[in-house]
Amino acid sequence: MKAVAEVLQKEDYDIITLQEIWVSKDFELIKEAVKQTLPYAKYFYSGALGSGLAILSRFPIISTSYHRYALNGNPLKFLHGDYYVGKGVGSALVNHPVIGLLEVFNTHLHAGYGPKDQYKAHRATECWQLANILRSSAAMGRQIVMVYNTRLFDEQKRILILRYGQSGDFNSVPSSFNYRLIRDHGFMSDSWLQMHGDPDANQFNLDEITADSYTQFFGFTCNSPYNTFSRYFDHGDNTNAKRLLGKRLDYIFYRYSPQLKCIESRVVLTDLVPNSSMSYSDHFGVVSVFSTRPQDQTEKEMAPISSLLCHPNYTDLSPMIVQDILDELNLDQSRAKKRSILCFNHRAANNIELQSWKIANYYSNRVRWGFNELCIAADACLFNRWICIWSH
Repeated sequence: MKAVAEVLQKEDYDIITLQEIWVSKDFELIKEAVKQTLPYAKYFYSGALGSGLAILSRFPIISTSYHRYALNGNPLKFLHGDYYVGKGVGSALVNHPVIGLLEVFNTHLHAGYGPKDQYKAHRATECWQLANILRSSAAMGRQIVMVYNTRLFDEQKRILILRYGQSGDFNSVPSSFNYRLIRDHGFMSDSWLQMHGDPDANQFNLDEITADSYTQFFGFTCNSPYNTFSRYFDHGDNTNAKRLLGKRLDYIFYRYSPQLKCIESRVVLTDLVPNSSMSYSDHFGVVSVFSTRPQDQTEKEMAPISSLLCHPNYTDLSPMIVQDILDELNLDQSRAKKRSILCFNHRAANNIELQSWKIANYYSNRVRWGFNELCIAADACLFNRWICIWSH
């Protein structure tokens, strides 16, 4: 975290959003490092451990809000932690000197936890909730940036630079319906895709592969062969890179408007921490550069297109994507019912086990049962427990 604070301190950022800041001392460390340029700060408290989200700004923060996701994890899987931290989306309404009101959103969706991802429906509902929040903000005529870690820099050239993805991800690839919900129902633009287009692997030269060319061409920020925290880390031999391993999970979404346009986007923080052999994070960062200009008088007199977003049925989502989401929700509901039955069976099994041990203990004292008889009683209880697990 010290290395991250040192990097942020050297840059002339306007806005920084932080993610997965579970320890308050880490937030205070970064806040102290950037206090000369970013005097305004907000940490979003939620759940038992806090949301891990924070926003720091050069410009005054007019207001902040935090929306907790309605469907967020399984309380029985306490090691996953998402339910107990109360994940959601935090936002800060910033009064920017060029484009006026700019609402910056900071969020972290539910993780997948391994190849058997049982939280797809959770992320779908989180994205649906998030997309509607973004629509509400746009309907009020605000400029919007939806990121995790971000910077905004205005150097009298009316250029905004946003950096995102250093300690978190969207947990969704561009082909997922989570991504489509933000893009087609929240009407957000993916700044990196807008600049680079969909990368074609056939146009990439594997014979002249380098870490920078590979990363910038595909935009991979997660599980990169050039990240020391990745399970596909190549150790310099390019084996996994030639297999085109990696994922683009980190994004800068924004509301594309005449006042805010992306003109450049690239992956950053791909090098190692100075005097060490590790990367800054398990995810690389993303920088997007935006041109900004104030709204002219003609545009102010025009009817705002954002008024369409007040209608809940106004969307670009295809019927196929909607059906995919409904299928995933039905599957998750079926799993939830099975889990409830399993919990009930476990409860019944515990009661039977308790009574069995009471009976065994009673008769062992009265008729002096031996060790073998008690083992048989214990095995019967364990067998009953396994029956409950198998029924799931």
